[in-house]
Amino acid sequence: MEIPEQIELGCGKKKPEGFYGVDISETEVVDQTENLDQPGWDLPSDHFHVIRAVDLFEHLSNPTQFMEEVWRIAKPEAKIVIRGPHISSDNWHDPTHKRLLGSRTFEHYTPESRFEFYSDCSFKVNDFEIQFQWQPTPIKQIGHYVANRMTYSYETTALRNILPATNIRFELTPIKK
Repeated sequence: MEIPEQIELGCGKKKPEGFYGVDISETEVVDQTENLDQPGWDLPSDHFHVIRAVDLFEHLSNPTQFMEEVWRIAKPEAKIVIRGPHISSDNWHDPTHKRLLGSRTFEHYTPESRFEFYSDCSFKVNDFEIQFQWQPTPIKQIGHYVANRMTYSYETTALRNILPATNIRFELTPIKK
């Protein structure tokens, strides 16, 4: 079987049409079982032009190891989408969650980071969006506006407790020389 160039990491029981599904558990949509929390994935290097990891990153014990594997399997200019619970979310109650994500989570993997020496992989953070519950109410619309336009003030003050978000979604591109 030829592996498509679009992959859903941690697909669980659903994946987008045309994507190659990888998960630790076997389900009807999983194309390959893989422990994504361990290095050495049995996936080709420089192969994928779209990589998605939705509701996976918060479960990882070693996020740097994961990012190094994502960098390895990504084509240059690949679109990488990672979504997980925002630091203001009440999703911390899930016992399988090891971390929440904030707007600066992936700064550690950028060339500008003062922590760039932790890993050889590097990414450009193209965009992020702090997301609120799916039902558009006026208060959630205000929260969305404030969180995405005054992110630092939102994440570092009581605003995040008053108007808690649900998730944060990132778009990254690998930097390969």
